[in-house]
Amino acid sequence: MIFIERVKCPAALEGRSAAGDHYNKPAVVHALWDMQHGKCCYCERMLPEKGHLKAVDHFAPKAIFKGQRNEWANLLLSCSQCNGKKSDKFPVILSYEQNEDKVLYVEHKHAGEAAIIDPSCVDPEEHLEFDFSGQEWRDKWGTVRPRNGSILGKETITTIGLDAPFYSRLSYDHYTKILRTYYTNLLQALRDGNQLTIKGQKDAFELLMAPQTELAGFARAYARMKRLEEDPINLEIPGGKKD
Repeated sequence: MIFIERVKCPAALEGRSAAGDHYNKPAVVHALWDMQHGKCCYCERMLPEKGHLKAVDHFAPKAIFKGQRNEWANLLLSCSQCNGKKSDKFPVILSYEQNEDKVLYVEHKHAGEAAIIDPSCVDPEEHLEFDFSGQEWRDKWGTVRPRNGSILGKETITTIGLDAPFYSRLSYDHYTKILRTYYTNLLQALRDGNQLTIKGQKDAFELLMAPQTELAGFARAYARMKRLEEDPINLEIPGGKKD
């Protein structure tokens, strides 16, 4: 999950009332698809430009927050799996006090700070990280987890189901089939000392972390774990904290 730069509201939504399904018009769906580089806002899987394997997600559910049904700032595009799991669940933070209840799942409009991440407002990489501890062949390796006990991270993972085995396998396949190969090629280029080859391999790895690339957040976390932003590689790792 990575930060999404929200673009200007499409004309199809300008001046529209809360009534109706204007949010589902092709022009709106395509604007969201372009804004998110064709990826699900939550799991970062690629979405088809056409077809029904994607859904307009109301960050604040339209069943609860009826006035935000056609509000551009409330719309995202997700895969059908993330959208179905999130459904109408909307946790809000009640308190940050240690001995008080932290989160409430609302069933009606409720004043409170959202307890899940809106990736067009909050940088997800500030609240989510991946578990690279232990042996690479273990199921836990590469699973998403909250960063530093983040409430937003924890509730986002639970609400969307981002720690499900399906997503863990997706990340691990990306690692074994792509990330590991690119990392090995980069090390080999460094060992050979050919500056042109090194630049080519750095450019290739940086593309894996670019907003338009599938599972860019996982690639960025892997690069931070390998400390690829440090000498002698000095990759530019976008987004998130580097601690």
